[in-house]
Amino acid sequence: AKQPDIIVDLKQFKADLITGIAIKKHCSDGRIRKRTLLLDASGTKVGWKKNQSPNTMIDLAQVLEVRNATELDPATIGDPSRPKGMAGTDTLRKTCDGITVAKRAFSLIMSGRTLDIEMPTELEAKKLSSAFKALVQKAKEGEDGPR
Repeated sequence: AKQPDIIVDLKQFKADLITGIAIKKHCSDGRIRKRTLLLDASGTKVGWKKNQSPNTMIDLAQVLEVRNATELDPATIGDPSRPKGMAGTDTLRKTCDGITVAKRAFSLIMSGRTLDIEMPTELEAKKLSSAFKALVQKAKEGEDGPR
């Protein structure tokens, strides 16, 4: 059976982000930490700690891709060990314990870094990644129209 399309209520999503959304953050050191995703006052940056400096938050307009952990990482195609490529990101490939976790995870991908997020359920991960795709698209359109 085909999954129903996920409808994104951007206004509600932003309100949820201002309140804070509990996540598990998969870190490049291989650890998984409980964090809270938060939107800054301008609505253009996302962070994962209370009172986080905007300088260390992620500018949504700089996000190149929102990738589910089960989606192909194009940078891995032609890899000697796995020529067809691998899914997710470097961090998620290190930290995801099997497909069940991968189905609950997604990443915000920027040049030179990723924010790797795991949700409690597969549906929550799909909803959140879809909402981030819409929010990133809106941030990229910004003041100067679509890019």
